[in-house]
Amino acid sequence: MSVYNRPFDDQTQPRIWLETLAFAVILQMIDALHLACAEAAESEYFLTCDDRVVRRYQGEKLRVLNPVDFVVSVMGGERWL
Repeated sequence: MSVYNRPFDDQTQPRIWLETLAFAVILQMIDALHLACAEAAESEYFLTCDDRVVRRYQGEKLRVLNPVDFVVSVMGGERWL
């Protein structure tokens, strides 16, 4: 059994539902920690494949992008494929 499987288990059982909820909260805390570390390191960019993180970031210290948008912005819109 793995905590990563909890979201796919029977959510009608109270313990499984609570463990799934706790797992989701922990993942959000990890995202926040990664963003805080990037800000503290004075990074210019933060790359993630998590579209939710890209949409929700409200800080001004980083440009939060998915990797494809990062490559397009660095290449200046040039054809790179």
